[in-house]
Amino acid sequence: MRAIKLSSFVISMLTALVGCAATTEEISINDRLAEMGYALGEVNPSVRRYRITGWSELDDRHVIINHRSNERYLVELTNNCPGVDTALVVAFPNRTGTSSLSSFDTLLVRGPGRRVQRCRIQSITELLEISQP
Repeated sequence: MRAIKLSSFVISMLTALVGCAATTEEISINDRLAEMGYALGEVNPSVRRYRITGWSELDDRHVIINHRSNERYLVELTNNCPGVDTALVVAFPNRTGTSSLSSFDTLLVRGPGRRVQRCRIQSITELLEISQP
């Protein structure tokens, strides 16, 4: 009898966890950005590397970079980049010799206790500030 109660408890907990995961994944990137006060602008072919002043992650495929003092861009990666959410360091290496960061360049991520991960950039999109109601 005790094994049945324990099994029922485990099943109900797993069901709750799956429900939470499904809810989190259903939130679109546009909705997440809107919650932060941003909307997607135009796709940019590139941004100047030396003007990047900071970054923050949204999830394993999206990073917001701060450019100069008041510009923000959404960097979308071609695949999930495990560790970007716990990264201690994010770098934008200059392998092409240009001063611009563009699609198909690489983002380097290093999280706690992890090796450096190379993640290819798919697109860079300007973020526009929206007024909150």
